[in-house]
Amino acid sequence: MKKKSVAKFLSLALAVTAVMACSSNVMAEGTADAEGSVVLKATGVVTYKFEEAQEEDWADGVEAMYIREMPGDISEPLSEEDLVEDDMKYTVSTDSVIIDSDLFPVEPSSEVTYDVVMQAEGYDDYHLALTVQNYRPTDFTIRTIDGEGNVVTEKVFSYEEMEAMCTEEVFSSAACPMHGLNSYHGIGVKLADLFAAAGVEFTEGMSLAARSVDAPATVEATEINNGNKTGYVFENPEKYWVKARYTDNYRITYEDLFGRERYFLYPWDDEEVSAMLTEDGSAWSIEARKALAESGLYEPVDAYLCIQYDSIQWSSDTSDIRTSSTPCWDLSKNERGFELMYGLAMDDDPTANYTAWDDETSSYPFVEDDSYEGVEAFEEGYDPCGTSARQAKLVFGIDIFLEGGKA
Repeated sequence: MKKKSVAKFLSLALAVTAVMACSSNVMAEGTADAEGSVVLKATGVVTYKFEEAQEEDWADGVEAMYIREMPGDISEPLSEEDLVEDDMKYTVSTDSVIIDSDLFPVEPSSEVTYDVVMQAEGYDDYHLALTVQNYRPTDFTIRTIDGEGNVVTEKVFSYEEMEAMCTEEVFSSAACPMHGLNSYHGIGVKLADLFAAAGVEFTEGMSLAARSVDAPATVEATEINNGNKTGYVFENPEKYWVKARYTDNYRITYEDLFGRERYFLYPWDDEEVSAMLTEDGSAWSIEARKALAESGLYEPVDAYLCIQYDSIQWSSDTSDIRTSSTPCWDLSKNERGFELMYGLAMDDDPTANYTAWDDETSSYPFVEDDSYEGVEAFEEGYDPCGTSARQAKLVFGIDIFLEGGKA
């Protein structure tokens, strides 16, 4: 075998990444050629991108792949049991390795470090230390919280109980000046029915926040319409779905979620409206929002917690979500958990709007225009990330704040 020449970067000492829950990571002696971390996704594959491009001859020549849990010493001989017999389950190129998720049997809420070994004639074995994370929760928790932050009640559903409840089909919408219109197809349970099953009330004066498995422990706050940091650091031990733009406004009130009508938009039914929305791109301008409200191309939708979903962003794909052949990603198998979706409401103040990104000011400008007083238009969201950002994914629980509040 030739001396290893495919790794154009220094070998990295293998480091064990942090354990989310149970894990079978072990410290290996020696070194790997590269190390990385990936998350199992419902798309069915994981992708590792090389830090530097590899030799084309090596990438084209990879003829065997072995996958094993990281041994105590990576020089230990490979076993035929570790051989990936179906070469259709992986693709090696000069810049990445794409591998079928089924080759990584990682338990929910855990991570495992694997030794992925690629063999090409004329080259030494290439060892990739790959930590694979499975974000799927093992259960779902609904808690009520009093004004002092104490847990008053707690209901835990098993994952199997959640699967049994998540059977209804729903189409929903979200939008903001960053992403434009997003359309969703989901399979789940009405949030109101879930709360009833949990024996909790969500009524006037209360608010809620979704808890997300990948939420950071701390969030560095930024200004609402740009990425400038304010200096405030939000401590997030409960793992709430919080974006840097609204660390002071991450809860959703009962009045906002259930106290007004929310809608699923279907602009595909009118060519003129569709063309206008396409021209608008991802701006989600007040004129587009106004035209959609005037079109009548929308229907009421309830808030849902979905275990499966598919989404389409209009600015890049104008396909009708109602007839899309793309399957709902099954989040129960190998990805995340649950997604909260609840539709778009009408704007309660159409005179004040965040607008699309402006290169000159490096911001999403806030514009006030009294000429829109009394105009019916769909909301642009709480901030430039808007309701698109509020479609909380990776959800493993919901906290209901009995005394309400937005933060």
